[in-house]
Amino acid sequence: MFGNMVCSGSMERLIQVTQELSMARTLERVMEIVRTAARALAWADGATFVLRDGDKCYYADEDAISPLWKGKRFPMEICISGWVMRNRHATVIEDVFADPRIPADVYRKTFVKSMAMVPIRTADPIGAIGVYWTEKRRPGEELVKVLQALADATSVSISNVYLYQELSERIAELTRQKELAESAILAKNQFLANMSHEIRTPLNGILGMLQLLQLSGLSDEGGGYARLAQDGATRLLALLNNVLDISRLDAGGLALEQDAVDLDELLRSVEAHFEHEAQAKGLGLAFDQAGAGTPARFIGDATRLRQILFNLVGNAVKFTPAGVVGVSVRCTHVRGDGRARLHFTVSDTGIGMDDRQSGVVFDNFTQADGAHNRHYEGAGLGLSIAAKLARMMNGSICLDSEPGRGTDCHLLVEVRIAQEDAQPLAERRTPAWTGDVLPEGTGGAEDAPSRLLLQRVPQPDDSTLEPRRQG
Repeated sequence: MFGNMVCSGSMERLIQVTQELSMARTLERVMEIVRTAARALAWADGATFVLRDGDKCYYADEDAISPLWKGKRFPMEICISGWVMRNRHATVIEDVFADPRIPADVYRKTFVKSMAMVPIRTADPIGAIGVYWTEKRRPGEELVKVLQALADATSVSISNVYLYQELSERIAELTRQKELAESAILAKNQFLANMSHEIRTPLNGILGMLQLLQLSGLSDEGGGYARLAQDGATRLLALLNNVLDISRLDAGGLALEQDAVDLDELLRSVEAHFEHEAQAKGLGLAFDQAGAGTPARFIGDATRLRQILFNLVGNAVKFTPAGVVGVSVRCTHVRGDGRARLHFTVSDTGIGMDDRQSGVVFDNFTQADGAHNRHYEGAGLGLSIAAKLARMMNGSICLDSEPGRGTDCHLLVEVRIAQEDAQPLAERRTPAWTGDVLPEGTGGAEDAPSRLLLQRVPQPDDSTLEPRRQG
């Protein structure tokens, strides 16, 4: 009779409790839900939540008409909750003072006369749930089943709590590591930017002095030494520019300009930059006229687009011992909003690459020939910068290459078609000797070579100025 009475409506209550347990995120919340639910489901005068703590039973929480054993630990051998966990099944005790498993002295100080105890996780118990009455009662089998169902739901909830806590800790650790990495990257980029600036200023002066030295009537041997020194310094300056660019790109600190660009002028500037080098190697350098439908002018960043083409054409010339390097451009798509997609193709008959090499050439500080004693010079930053710049232009770079048969490099960029009356790209006025060695200031002692260079070298007519930037 008692068992049927306490179980009336218990399934609805158990479902509600299970839903509450599914949302619990801490062990304290689980214990709060379970102690209240166990007492209500059993119409009991008290309920305890026991956790296994090594070889002891820890009475972690309780809900009772008067204090029981909250916060205390008992050896599993003398505790009924320990017996339930060791034997992995529930027990019902109608008279606690008549059961030899009960430490009578401990219970005599409490209101408990009857009780029921079920294990949490029967396969490998981690705790127990107990309910207690002030009068002698023997709960029915149905109540024990309901309490065991509550204990099973509790086991799942505790596992979820531990999993949630572990995930939260991992997320917190990953977040901390991410913040540390971002701080390190920011510090690195700031350091590189500062160092690049500090090194470039005196390096510009060195380059200027080397140029003045060549104008001072050196012997052929001395002039050769000066040219070698100038070539080395120029390569170092190009490397510094690349390091600064890659740092700004990685930090998101590089913004694209939006100017009117003359396509034919852009291609001619690239051709003029590599014409002498190609002739020195006996290479053909072919720049095809823009295909039909390709806009003569468009809005974009001419400097950065030229930098990409310098990298692609420079690599083609560098890695082609004989044959031809060709550059072509066509418009592949024009949208209704005035935007167009330009497709530049740089082809060569050089050494080519296999699939593995093609897959890594866009990584920072990587060359297809990665051996320490590389035949071809370079820091492995040019293509990485070019690829990042292409993505900033809503485009991409892809390679079609085969060892011994050359490479076709395809550059896709998105531009906005200029109106017919658009102004041509403003000339960036730089000294004729090279855009890479433009003095950066005249205020400090380190700029004295730059001031001297400006005084000693005659300035060319503006119409001959040509921006030069090697990426």
